[in-house]
Amino acid sequence: ERLILSTGSEPFVPPIPGRELQGVFTIHKNYSYQNNLFHEVLPHVKRLVIIGGGFIGVEFAEEIHRRGIEVHIVEKMPHLLATVFDKELYIPIEQYLQNLGITVHVHSEIEAILPQATENKVAGVKIKGGDEISAEAVLIAIGVRPRIDLARDMGLTLSRHGAVMVDGFQQSIDDPCVFAVGDCAQKQDFFTRREGGVLLASQAAAEGRIAGMNLYSFQVLRHNAGNVAVYAGAISNLAFGAAGMTATQADRSGFSIIVGEANVFDHYPPGMPDTHKVYCRLIFSQESLCLLGGQILGGPTTGELVNGIGFLIQTRVTATDIVSFQTGMHPRLTGSSHPVTEAAVNALQQHYHNQTKSNCLPHND
Repeated sequence: ERLILSTGSEPFVPPIPGRELQGVFTIHKNYSYQNNLFHEVLPHVKRLVIIGGGFIGVEFAEEIHRRGIEVHIVEKMPHLLATVFDKELYIPIEQYLQNLGITVHVHSEIEAILPQATENKVAGVKIKGGDEISAEAVLIAIGVRPRIDLARDMGLTLSRHGAVMVDGFQQSIDDPCVFAVGDCAQKQDFFTRREGGVLLASQAAAEGRIAGMNLYSFQVLRHNAGNVAVYAGAISNLAFGAAGMTATQADRSGFSIIVGEANVFDHYPPGMPDTHKVYCRLIFSQESLCLLGGQILGGPTTGELVNGIGFLIQTRVTATDIVSFQTGMHPRLTGSSHPVTEAAVNALQQHYHNQTKSNCLPHND
């Protein structure tokens, strides 16, 4: 009686000349495909170019580089990961990659993938207005687009992003018996309510739970509040994550913001084995002090810290809520200071300092 569409997505391949050459690959969520890439193809490659400097491109770059392959990342934007992080994080991540020996080309757009003179194989890439990079393989990691062939054949309404239009219950706007979840379903931004948003496995899982609760009757706690966008990644020993808006995105959306920062350690005392520095950056609305976004740069605790920040955003907590947050502590498990709490304290200090300055200004009679 019910149908759930969870057809996922497929790699987006831009119309770059040479994309059909042997040696050009995309990232498929398919074990056999990736197993063949890593165990059959890459052992014969000395230099590889990755097109795209997002999470997928960055993490694949480190994994491939560890196999002794020279890796070049080519990114159109001014910096890697610039849509997810503020400069306080994306610059050290970029530098970390470069220190590993990975070559980063930013502000660079691929003009063409170049063929070998005698074979239909990759010889390298040509950067628009710039140099050529020789390579035996090219990995396109620009992103994905919804796989909606079945939805289109069913006559379902699609968004301008090419995804199935759904309501807050993941129910198709055309047929109450059809639901759509994951990459094939349209997203809505948590903050602005605008159509759009990122395609993430965690978001797909949440949508699946919402659809499952609403297949036959509408339950309590059933509504999709929108896409917060919670990311986590790692290269070598450096982990990084983000949830919600960056400062740049908040500013563009019309928010006046306060940014709280904290530098702490994830164990205490800091001299304990396997201790990592943790940098936490939180973005708050200056008016309401509601949490809009957060970013973490650190060690193994990064993933759960970012998940926690995502939950705090969804529940619309404020900086004052966070500073009263009670936590458990243990030398092997936590630091002596919680990074999220410390960053919220820093934001409140700025907020009250600004209020005091404002109250001390002379009044004009």
